[in-house]
Amino acid sequence: MGLDEAMRQAAGPGITVGDISSAVLEEDQQKQCKAVYVLLKHLVEGKAKTILKTAGNNEAFIAWRMLKEEHEGKDVNRMTSMLTGLHLQPNFIGLSRNHS
Repeated sequence: MGLDEAMRQAAGPGITVGDISSAVLEEDQQKQCKAVYVLLKHLVEGKAKTILKTAGNNEAFIAWRMLKEEHEGKDVNRMTSMLTGLHLQPNFIGLSRNHS
């Protein structure tokens, strides 16, 4: 499994912290987890750094899940609701006149 797929699954529905703890991962996944943790440790700051520390040492998949929940929320309809709240209405007629 590639790293992108592992990160997607770590933050997926129905996955628990116990499912993605480094203690239960296969050796190659543990290496990926450690590498991502080191990378995140050097890139994040503030609240994200606190979340990383809360996840535990080398627990990048848990940290990723927590960071994603913090920044995107747990509600799958959150983004749709936000966009709907903006009442965006594209003006395709105006666009076609400007490019004629």
